[in-house]
Amino acid sequence: MDFRTPDVGRIMLAMARVISWHDGQRRKGEANEPYAVHLCHVAQLVAEAGGDTDMIIAALCHDAIEDANVSRDTLEMLFGEGVASLVVELTDDKTLPKDARKQAQIDNAPKKSPRAAVLKLCDKISNVSAVGSSPPKDWSSERRAAYVEWAEAVVARLPEPDADTAHARAFLEREFEDVCRVALHKVELL
Repeated sequence: MDFRTPDVGRIMLAMARVISWHDGQRRKGEANEPYAVHLCHVAQLVAEAGGDTDMIIAALCHDAIEDANVSRDTLEMLFGEGVASLVVELTDDKTLPKDARKQAQIDNAPKKSPRAAVLKLCDKISNVSAVGSSPPKDWSSERRAAYVEWAEAVVARLPEPDADTAHARAFLEREFEDVCRVALHKVELL
């Protein structure tokens, strides 16, 4: 991973764009927070793990294609080929039914590049954390536990890190284990 100082100007441009692209979208949890909170959380995790500017921007934009109908060409024009490629690698096929998309995440996890695997892990940390702290009102304890188990299945299938991402992956895998433990503990308390 590249530990140089990130290009704050490019990151701020990306943040402004994703806030605009996801305007009006809310998270499913009881807190009903703006969806951009999730995108910023994923970017924060990437930055804390030592991700470079392209990785931080891709973290901000990781749902732009599937949830905001932003084209790959737009991402490439605004942020470059590296960002666009990472976002495409993280994009679910929304033409598939939900259960098929979830299975595809498990099936496709081993095919991720090392950089995309870091981003996928950060996304799962953010999502499991949200399920633990602010789950959707209609989610039973069983559904919450099943979500955590599914996220663990996706993460377990991610490829081994390369030399550039090994340190970040070790840090993030510990974080993922912690948020899973907390989320499951909260389910047990119900």
